[in-house]
Amino acid sequence: MASAVLKLSDSSTAHALPVSHFDILLECCGRRGELVLPPAVNPSALIELAEHHGVLPQLYARMVAGEFGEITRAYEANTRRALWFTSELKRILAAFAAARIEVLPYKGPVLAALIYGDVTQRSYSDLDFLIRPRDLNRAERLLGEIGYESALKLTQRQKKSYVSSGYELVFDSKLGRNLVELHWNIVPRFYSADLDIDALFRRGCCVDVDGSSVTSLSKEDSLIVLAVHGAKHLWPRLSMLCDVAGVAQLPGMDWDRVLAQACVLHVERILAVNLLLVQRLLKVETPEPALRMLDADRGAAALAEKFARDMRDGVEVDGESLSYFRTVLDLRERRIDRARIISRLVLTPSAGEWEAVELPYSLSSLYRVVRLARLARRVWPRARRN
Repeated sequence: MASAVLKLSDSSTAHALPVSHFDILLECCGRRGELVLPPAVNPSALIELAEHHGVLPQLYARMVAGEFGEITRAYEANTRRALWFTSELKRILAAFAAARIEVLPYKGPVLAALIYGDVTQRSYSDLDFLIRPRDLNRAERLLGEIGYESALKLTQRQKKSYVSSGYELVFDSKLGRNLVELHWNIVPRFYSADLDIDALFRRGCCVDVDGSSVTSLSKEDSLIVLAVHGAKHLWPRLSMLCDVAGVAQLPGMDWDRVLAQACVLHVERILAVNLLLVQRLLKVETPEPALRMLDADRGAAALAEKFARDMRDGVEVDGESLSYFRTVLDLRERRIDRARIISRLVLTPSAGEWEAVELPYSLSSLYRVVRLARLARRVWPRARRN
């Protein structure tokens, strides 16, 4: 990766140091003041890396005015995309409201508005809605009426099983693929992080999204959801840490409630790793109430060091590899949660099993056998290579 000299101009003493493109992005995400980027920086490579990490707005916000027209043009394209998604969010919410279907939009423009007060200051490529399982069929039909269609075609019997084992339906439109996601949980069931969806709705709070009042997750619930979401993907992008840092620094954050919820869900290690990554990479200090949790789990520090190193080196783990599942297990502090993850992973059929073999309803219990066979076929060759 190319290196250059980065100069930082703000109220503190200016300094210059050799950095990689990744270090430039860290400076953009974690500090304040203008960045003077020397000609040695490759704008195309920097834009590509910023888009991969989802931090193009942070890069643009820190540039000295007039530098690198390529970055400006990329930022303007990101802005147009953000404004389109915001307009589409309002259209979809209006349709849900007219049909009396209660949803909680989160991430996307809602999170941008919550953290920055500006929907253009995050990069996002879809709209996420949390919904109660009982409303899924109605919501799917409504999205179809306004131009969105799920690529996953299931019978009603299969869909009932999928609701108990999965967590989302993804929708396409004529304008693109994977533009809308309906979630009835935050992560798949096998992750064993079973959030109380009704409680999330009860605690919902209003966010001003481009002049419209939108009900979304509370600050405290947003932090837990972002932490679990980052762990699911093993933190491949800086934007995940920027989101956690942004929400963690919101005024009025009730840390006692955050820590109590993490304890109930048994995701304290996951939350700890998030906060340590934010501290180490973005230089954002951990709030005092959360320090006790970090002190109680020494294993979190080693995991945070590994993920920070992997992010810097551009290492991304295959989500179906043994290494991925071992790491998912390492992120849980209790043996019972690790055992539950393994049992659910092995024994819970998914859409892949239904598409692979069509069984009559009377033999539906055999889908567990199909699941075991398909897992063995995927995992065994990888295990032999390792």
